[in-house]
Amino acid sequence: MDFKITKLYLDTNPHFTSSFSNVVYSVKYKLTEAVGEVTSSVELVQPMEFIDNIWATVDSSSFIEYNSLTEDTVKGWVTSSYASRNTEVATHGKVHPTGSWGSFISSMSSSLHSESVGYGIPW
Repeated sequence: MDFKITKLYLDTNPHFTSSFSNVVYSVKYKLTEAVGEVTSSVELVQPMEFIDNIWATVDSSSFIEYNSLTEDTVKGWVTSSYASRNTEVATHGKVHPTGSWGSFISSMSSSLHSESVGYGIPW
């Protein structure tokens, strides 16, 4: 399963983050599963305020400037956010558990894999 960050949404309401600029409040990412030459993908947006209420707890010792962010850092935010977010995500007609990144990604992989082998054209 390929996991790629595709967009960062920045805070546009300085009321929450007035002492910082360019605070990421949501991350758009894409999951892609390949079966042979056939791929299936889904794009999701993960809000970052679920990480221990990030807007209330950000301080200068843990804040990373926007231009210093790496894809690995942001991927870490996304994956760890699933531990604090015990809900469900529905995609492609299937409900995927959250509560852990492992459970979520396993369910998504299975769903996308099924989609890759279950559809197509006859030629």
